[in-house]
Amino acid sequence: MESLDEWVLPQIKHMAFTGIWRVTLMLSNYKDSVYLSTGEPDFDTPPNVIKAAEDAMRNGKTHYVDPSGLRELREEISKKLKRDNSIEVSPDQVIVTVGAEEALATVFQAFVNAGDKVTVFTPAYSLYLDLVQMRGARLNAVNLIEEGDRFRVDLEKVKETIGGSKVIIINNPSNPTGYVMSDEEIKAVVDLAAEHGTIIVSDEIYEKMNYSGKRLLSPASIAPENTITINGFSKAYAMTGWRIGYLAAPKEVMEALKIVHHTNVISA
Repeated sequence: MESLDEWVLPQIKHMAFTGIWRVTLMLSNYKDSVYLSTGEPDFDTPPNVIKAAEDAMRNGKTHYVDPSGLRELREEISKKLKRDNSIEVSPDQVIVTVGAEEALATVFQAFVNAGDKVTVFTPAYSLYLDLVQMRGARLNAVNLIEEGDRFRVDLEKVKETIGGSKVIIINNPSNPTGYVMSDEEIKAVVDLAAEHGTIIVSDEIYEKMNYSGKRLLSPASIAPENTITINGFSKAYAMTGWRIGYLAAPKEVMEALKIVHHTNVISA
């Protein structure tokens, strides 16, 4: 009999468990260590959120829900996206996910095939690179240009290399750099994506940790036809352990996204 190890997909065998969590778990054994690893806010979940969750559980709300998420929650997310991000989506264009990470994984499973090209701005959140590798896709890494203590997007490199990309990921504000893209950069990347038929995945999980003094421009507010927006409650409301995120997407692709999401987790 073959070793079970031989059955593991080649792209998975060449991956390593995330370095951030390896270090975090190791340091948990040291009581005097200072926690500066994973993206955790420095406050706890607000008491009113905890009280609402406790009341819901005591009232029997502990069962399966609509795979897309509670209707009233999706309605509020739809209102939030319009109010804060100028994104016009109905509740039926929203899926509540197991954190923003499951939202990202759902998008990759629905759209990215082996051999597809994915454009990522680097330095990047390690999950993006892992998802590219797990799907057997090709990474097109576009390094941010560092100018003193600031960054900017290398638009010339994007122009040269975006051709043939199935997906481009915009993470604004950026993890790990904290870089906030200018409106001009966002518009330029959106235009290039439209020109090349590329899906924009806009990861906006850090939107409330924006210290630039200006309102962020969401790609879906100017390119709703080819943008999928990812967000959640982990960073803004110190709910990392609750694992509640969401995605908002064009109507044409909602059925595919719902099928993948339901197959993986049923519901959040």
